[in-house]
Amino acid sequence: MPNLSGHIYLVTNDNGQYRLMVLGRPTIDGTLFGLLTTLQVGHGSQLVPVSCPVALVKYDRIAGAVIGSVKPGDAYYDQYRGLIDAALTKDYVRFHN
Repeated sequence: MPNLSGHIYLVTNDNGQYRLMVLGRPTIDGTLFGLLTTLQVGHGSQLVPVSCPVALVKYDRIAGAVIGSVKPGDAYYDQYRGLIDAALTKDYVRFHN
């Protein structure tokens, strides 16, 4: 964990497609909150930069955790949505106009 910023910067590159995740210091239970920045397909072949909040939780902290797409109505949706909402409401990440 870098001392100056207290944030971890994870960068991936797959065939020139970069993704950046900035994660803050872990909470008491080990959860990491942060921001993922990548490219989204726009009109035609246009790619548009987008960002979204993320929460990384230790797998064994959620009994029966599911991995992959979780939609409204799915068993863990409310719990996962709560984690993402916490990233925003507890000031782990900010979106500014």
